[in-house]
Amino acid sequence: MVKKIKIVIRYFLYLIMSLVFGVMMYLGSAKAITGNAMPMPFGYGVGVVVSGSMEPYLSIDDVIIVKERDTYEVGELVVYQSKGVLVVHEIIRFEGDYVITKGSANNTEDDPVPIDNLKGEVVEIYEGAGNFVRFIKSPLGAVLILSVALLLLLMSFKDEKKHEQDDIEKIKEEIEKLKNSK
Repeated sequence: MVKKIKIVIRYFLYLIMSLVFGVMMYLGSAKAITGNAMPMPFGYGVGVVVSGSMEPYLSIDDVIIVKERDTYEVGELVVYQSKGVLVVHEIIRFEGDYVITKGSANNTEDDPVPIDNLKGEVVEIYEGAGNFVRFIKSPLGAVLILSVALLLLLMSFKDEKKHEQDDIEKIKEEIEKLKNSK
């Protein structure tokens, strides 16, 4: 029974490693292939703030979680893509099918943005976590994560082999005891 559980755990680790690798490849190549600077798998995206235009609400290196929405309201922080660059600003007002946004640290409003160009609303902020996210998204970070997962997987095989060897030794000792008792 324990062996079956270990096999299930291994297949689960294989699945996790495959998903991590697949998502990393997708996120890494999405901008180059599709021009989409923030892929939104499952309706969510992750971004790192790179300017101070939203100080004091958002700072450089804050990580934001963005959720796709069907409707938006004045005062919400939204992300949109402008010429391949992501912008996170607050909605000031609507003008027909356009939204007017502005960075809280900026003196002027942004050019009107078609509502359809909005990626989504900022739903979560993790202060200062940007360096970690950039590392995870980097090729080195992806290799490191996959290497650790693979190392854990290999260690589980090694541990199982040691236990099997111990069991074999115990069986041999038992056989010797039985032979000597006759």
